[in-house]
Amino acid sequence: MDKKRAKDILREYHEAWSSGDVEKGCSYYGDNLVVHMGGTHPVLSRDFHGAKGFIEGWVNKVAAYTDKWIVGGEAGHDELIAESDEAIVIMVHEIWRRGDKEVRTDRIAAYRFENELIVECWFCDMRQAEVDAFFAGIQ
Repeated sequence: MDKKRAKDILREYHEAWSSGDVEKGCSYYGDNLVVHMGGTHPVLSRDFHGAKGFIEGWVNKVAAYTDKWIVGGEAGHDELIAESDEAIVIMVHEIWRRGDKEVRTDRIAAYRFENELIVECWFCDMRQAEVDAFFAGIQ
């Protein structure tokens, strides 16, 4: 797979998530997906295996806990950091709100591809302590 195709897949993947289409977002994952979430949070910071494991163990918990979750847009647009035929590293900007609390983060996101599917992701928030504290109520 060439760099252009990898970037197109990642753009389509992010568009699916931004539109709220979880099913379409998950269609970009390979069966052997592993998502590595950085931080020290006892529930959210770990490795998640498979789309179902990631959705149930991280995405659904974060969505249920927040009143508003913004990726891109007013939070800032993705920035390409590095690319190859098999991997892309970007900076993603996110905002989470719950009641009168808000946390903004810049997240390094690295994606590895096999057969035009995302098979591994690494996420590391630049404001990890703030993110972990914001989500302290998730059990």
